[in-house]
Amino acid sequence: MDRVLSRPRGARPLLRLALAWIALAIAWPAAALAQHTSLLAPEAATAERLAACKAAGAVAIALRIELLAPPAVDDPVRPLHRFSIVLEDGPLELAIARELFLAAGRVRGAGLELAWWIEVANQAAVAAGRPRFVAPGAAPWIPLTSVEGGRLHAAWLEALLHEPLPRAATWYVAALQEGPRACGCDELTCQSAPLDGARADGFRRAGPEAAALLIEQLRATLAAQPAAAGATPPAVVPIWVPGCESGHEAPQGKHRCRRSCALQLRPLARASDALGLLLLAPQFGKAGASGDGAAWIDATLRQFATRLETPTLTADRFVAIVEACGADGSARDAKAVAAEVTAARAAGARAIVLAEVALPLGRS
Repeated sequence: MDRVLSRPRGARPLLRLALAWIALAIAWPAAALAQHTSLLAPEAATAERLAACKAAGAVAIALRIELLAPPAVDDPVRPLHRFSIVLEDGPLELAIARELFLAAGRVRGAGLELAWWIEVANQAAVAAGRPRFVAPGAAPWIPLTSVEGGRLHAAWLEALLHEPLPRAATWYVAALQEGPRACGCDELTCQSAPLDGARADGFRRAGPEAAALLIEQLRATLAAQPAAAGATPPAVVPIWVPGCESGHEAPQGKHRCRRSCALQLRPLARASDALGLLLLAPQFGKAGASGDGAAWIDATLRQFATRLETPTLTADRFVAIVEACGADGSARDAKAVAAEVTAARAAGARAIVLAEVALPLGRS
């Protein structure tokens, strides 16, 4: 198994959160307690929460990196780490909360492996700094599928990677596609606008390899960073949103959105041994013919590559990103989550990331 994956805001009081996740760990069957990575917001990664994750089978914690638009004067309650990027049209000031650094220390102190999770196109601070790049009707989404948007994302990611972030074994990189409802079918998860024709935002259309090129740049930058002798570079795992390809049929202009998805996915598949699939349960969690509410998980992992005519992308290359939270951050039904984890393992997924935060595009 791949090295990466074999090791693999809310107002709720922290005590209630810890108790909820301990209860979740107790409620899950043994099959769902196998090793996985838990995705957390930094402020939620308390010692108690980390202990609950570990009890539930987590061997690694992915902390979500959220970029912030820094105020003129820092709030002493939430100190920030500032950095800036010099762009052709002027500087862009960004920040990350110092809590991210403290949370990374707590993860390591708990004996868990550290990973980072970052959503490229879905960064409100970048959108606030460059609003003209935001996809129409999809704020704060800035797709990297335009030449201008891709250059912007490449610039701030390069700057972020040169900040003194604690070294992690894995970077999970999500939000690589077009904005929600991109193909016009009104499906929130559809992010595969046709690659032909003019863009709705008026920018120059990038090639279908835009996401793959960005991932390659991240890998190169991380590989060039100083590391301990003999240390291997961090792994970079791109995360993809399956959209309509997960099962339900919504014919759109001779399936132009599906062809677009395939054209973008194939370069990623060639360059990445592992590919994450963002499995948004509220969108697709419909009972199959057998009455199994998790049947869509199996269908997605087993049929996704076939539908996109990418036969080399077998189920054992997928990292299943399973929602443990609803859009409001509240815990989903433990049995439903356990069934989805079990279904993903049975389908052959190489690893599981259990998202204990609200995911982009997730909804109740």
